[in-house]
Amino acid sequence: MFTGTLDPHLARSPDDEWAQLATAQLTGVRAALTQRFVMAGGSRHRDRPTSPSTA
Repeated sequence: MFTGTLDPHLARSPDDEWAQLATAQLTGVRAALTQRFVMAGGSRHRDRPTSPSTA
């Protein structure tokens, strides 16, 4: 959606308030989904050994 629709439109009309709003909303959704994925244990570095606890 970004590269096919919003990016070309913003390149032609960088001051378009609605396109900027849509971009901001989609960026927020992407960030929320990424955070949810990582919190659910979907980290790419899951196989990395953990350091021992120093209690």
